[in-house]
Amino acid sequence: MVPLLRLPGFLGGMYMPEESLLLVTGTQVADADHLYTDAWFAGPPLAVWIFAIFSWVFGSGALIAIRIGACLYVYLTAVYFNGLISEYKVLKRYTGLPALLLVVLLCIPWYGQEVSVSLLSLLPVMIAFQHMLRLGEGGNYAPMFLAGLWIMIATLLDYKNILFVGGVLLTYFSLHRAQTDELVSFAAGLIFVAGMMLTGLFLARSVGDWWETGVLYYLDRLSLTGNIMYQPSSSVSLLTWIWTWLPVLVVAVIGVVHFRMRYFSYIVKIRAVETVMFTWLLTALIMMSLKFARLGLSDFLLMTPPLVFYASKVPDFALAHRLRWLLLVSWLTLPLVQYGAYIGLRFPDTGLTAAPRQVLLHGGIKLYKTTGTLYDRMQTVSDQTGIWIMDDQPAWYHWLQKKCANKYADYRIAYYRLTALPGASYQTMLSGHEADRYVFEAFFRRPPDVIIDPKGNFPSLQQRYPSLFQAYHAEKADTVTLYIRKPPAG
Repeated sequence: MVPLLRLPGFLGGMYMPEESLLLVTGTQVADADHLYTDAWFAGPPLAVWIFAIFSWVFGSGALIAIRIGACLYVYLTAVYFNGLISEYKVLKRYTGLPALLLVVLLCIPWYGQEVSVSLLSLLPVMIAFQHMLRLGEGGNYAPMFLAGLWIMIATLLDYKNILFVGGVLLTYFSLHRAQTDELVSFAAGLIFVAGMMLTGLFLARSVGDWWETGVLYYLDRLSLTGNIMYQPSSSVSLLTWIWTWLPVLVVAVIGVVHFRMRYFSYIVKIRAVETVMFTWLLTALIMMSLKFARLGLSDFLLMTPPLVFYASKVPDFALAHRLRWLLLVSWLTLPLVQYGAYIGLRFPDTGLTAAPRQVLLHGGIKLYKTTGTLYDRMQTVSDQTGIWIMDDQPAWYHWLQKKCANKYADYRIAYYRLTALPGASYQTMLSGHEADRYVFEAFFRRPPDVIIDPKGNFPSLQQRYPSLFQAYHAEKADTVTLYIRKPPAG
């Protein structure tokens, strides 16, 4: 079932922004570049390292391999989650419903088709919370250590997951009498994983660059200094999420109210599972509120397991049991319509293609085709050092089948940190601006064969560093300007 629901990602031409950036950066790391030093990335390193392994092993087939791996990952996550609920006999009927709902909500929405850091974070967070259910009366060193270890693994996938440290501790204090040695074990698990990461960055001599780009710029991106560097549509993301998940959300709210009102009528084990899920949901809601300045749809994936837990309990009620088929149809109708929109995108003659104003069905996903002036022209240029795309279009590297020539694959970072570009007008950035000598060194070592400039920013760069870019001449391809480097004489 999972491969079928994630089929659109295997039919070619569907490149999603986050996984595209992770793969471009991972490919650079697989080619022996050092993350943060030779390949900028605004975030923790683990997801890039995972993509780098896929790139190193599978080469040009890495994206397909990653999507196959995502199918297996979603399947294992659903099985693990369903096993957790079944073990404690939370549901009297429909014991397979949690896995079914989880798979549907993680696969069919367009943002679920992407292999994002939020999707990758689900299983580590789930395992960490599950260890809270393993606590006995005393000496729970291993469960606490492992909980800390898995939460830090989730944090190295996405910094926002650090809030789950508080969620796990709140669960611990709710279910167990606190003991100092157990809390020390939890801290040891956190420190062990963080130490492993820092050791790897230290050996690569990238700790300073990680702090500057991977941490401080990440904080800049959250607009903590008052600079609105991006203009996200957080309210649109929230409304879109509510619209696409509405039937499940309504039933999940009923489940939350039911458990909260009848908490003490359940046996201790079921209360413990509900406490874990309620704490997870509460932590995720706090996370959403703190990140509201730039909330993405993939962020909502972290709320999926607790919402599925509460929604799956409702069919156990006597009235809901009689309406079970109505519930199931309401849950699956919209996802199936969304799935039909994918088919309509690829096969317009089916009549299922959504109109431009109906992008809620497929998120406005663009299917890249291997045709057009830009694509054809790029197949004829030199491919010695790679290209550079001066736009937030990491998917273009995969579409054009070219690698990034320098460390600025994430153009959003370059736009704000390179003083020759317009975004550098933000003067209160925590990460500061890139010194001219480092910019000069990056382009001198690896001059791009082609610079693609959709927004018209290259002339300001050319004016700032004339000796670096005097060998480039402009061409038009479709609506995009290309700057192609002339080969050196002789």
